[in-house]
Amino acid sequence: MLFSGLLAGPAHKAEKYSAPRRAVHLSVPYLDQAVSPAAAVIRAVRKYEPRMVREDFGQAVAHDNYYARAAVMAVARYQRAADQGFIMAHYNLARAYADGRGVDRDFSRTLISFRVAAHLGNVPAIFRLAEFYLAGLGMPKNRVEAQAYYYVAASLQNEAAVRAQGLLAPHLNNDQMQQVQIRAREIRKNNPRIDLILQRGQERELLTAAARNLLRVEALLKGGVDANAINAQGRTSIITAAWRGHIRVVRTLVNAGVEIDATDNEGQTAL
Repeated sequence: MLFSGLLAGPAHKAEKYSAPRRAVHLSVPYLDQAVSPAAAVIRAVRKYEPRMVREDFGQAVAHDNYYARAAVMAVARYQRAADQGFIMAHYNLARAYADGRGVDRDFSRTLISFRVAAHLGNVPAIFRLAEFYLAGLGMPKNRVEAQAYYYVAASLQNEAAVRAQGLLAPHLNNDQMQQVQIRAREIRKNNPRIDLILQRGQERELLTAAARNLLRVEALLKGGVDANAINAQGRTSIITAAWRGHIRVVRTLVNAGVEIDATDNEGQTAL
């Protein structure tokens, strides 16, 4: 028994490490084909940004006529909220155009909305924009521009961005790296000055306020807080508000263009 057990150990370990990894482009809706070296970079981002994994996979639903009508209504809602200046509406609108949900896929429109959100300091939008440059979606491939955006996100103390820029750096020569630094400074200069501690504190405050304080939710949304931010349970502010039965808060969040199909760690949505 002991001898057979010793033999079983290495075999089990070999099987564990030889299992093929799922290609990252199969998990990201707007990546129709494999891209290299972008795959390793995008995989690293997903590892340290679980929210983006959840967004990529989305809610498990039947893509029937009801879903199609709901998706069209969602795009109209995002556009109204974006016109009112809600940052997350720009982000969600960009994702709809990138995925072709409720609207024809349009990478040009996608880039416009992601740039708006990214240049207002939204880190997930920065990641999405960098991926478009890496994959050459709606534009020629540009690793320098992608790396510049990863530099900007890394300057905001984002672990996923630090990993991403480290993986992409070996694929850039010295001249390109100098261009990256110049471009990153330009992007950072045009971005608003962000107090990271304040920003993260406001995201946590929104998640708390969604359970009981409509006026504070309205103020935080107008201030540009990332309403798609999640807590330890993976819940967004609208999931928290719905769970507590605060209909007026839910309505306010819906009108601000947040995603109502976001799922928590248990797969539950606001609905």
